[in-house]
Amino acid sequence: MTVRLEQAENQATLTVRDNGLGLPQGFDPELGATLGLQLVWSLADQLHGVAEASNDGGAVFTVRFPLG
Repeated sequence: MTVRLEQAENQATLTVRDNGLGLPQGFDPELGATLGLQLVWSLADQLHGVAEASNDGGAVFTVRFPLG
């Protein structure tokens, strides 16, 4: 698992990536019933940002939010 925080201009990007099997086809993270997924989307909302989930050699969760 890797966790990365990057800053560009007035935006930050937090990425959490694993090297597992990835997310199932048709997976909708906003409907995720797990506490972890609920926390990710809640964090994005609180930061006035957006959250995304994708597959790239495993599951990738990204939260982008404005700074300042």
